[in-house]
Amino acid sequence: MSSETTMVAEQCRLQEWAAQIRDCQSRPAGMSVVSWCTCHGITKGNYYYRLRRVRESLHDSVDRLQGTAVYDRICLIQSLRGVGFLSTVVLVAEMGDFDLFSSPKKLYAYFGLDPAVKQSGKFNGDKVHMSKRGSGLARRILHMVALNNLKVDKTTKAPVNPVIHSYYADKCKSKKKNVAVGAVMHKICNIIFAMLRDNKPFEMITPQEHCERYAAEHPVKGDKAA
Repeated sequence: MSSETTMVAEQCRLQEWAAQIRDCQSRPAGMSVVSWCTCHGITKGNYYYRLRRVRESLHDSVDRLQGTAVYDRICLIQSLRGVGFLSTVVLVAEMGDFDLFSSPKKLYAYFGLDPAVKQSGKFNGDKVHMSKRGSGLARRILHMVALNNLKVDKTTKAPVNPVIHSYYADKCKSKKKNVAVGAVMHKICNIIFAMLRDNKPFEMITPQEHCERYAAEHPVKGDKAA
């Protein structure tokens, strides 16, 4: 077999494995990787081998993007806690051209995080829920990132992200836990939008510090120094 044929066969195999990994990542909530592998006739070890090979191929592809806006965005998003390389690449790929999103709300809607009310014929529901119209894979990743930022360090017993954890705790006072997690997903999406808009890596600051910095960087016109 020629080197060109071998390369084509390798790329086809990687594309097939990447499709399997996307399918596994989009598996129903509550289904484990082992259960998914059993349903699809592959072993857990084989799945993780394919995952490693696809990740290595992605690293090579991303390295070739150095000097581009896409590469810079991948590096920026990875600065956020709880977001790994593979998840970042998928988010950037699902997002497409970030410059098309003029506000966080448009990014929410694209990922299907925007609110919606069920309607059918003459029936108009009164319960608001996620529209889930966008990328299911992106939503699953944002859900995973939200849970990662709500974790508590086993050694120090302190939240890995105190700001997000405090925000979640406040939401839980008046909302169900799954609704509060949805609010955290919104928060994470908002953080990602701000990072890419400002071209700055993630920095752990409180909402009050953020407001103070914003006020300092965007003074109200007409104000005079004392």
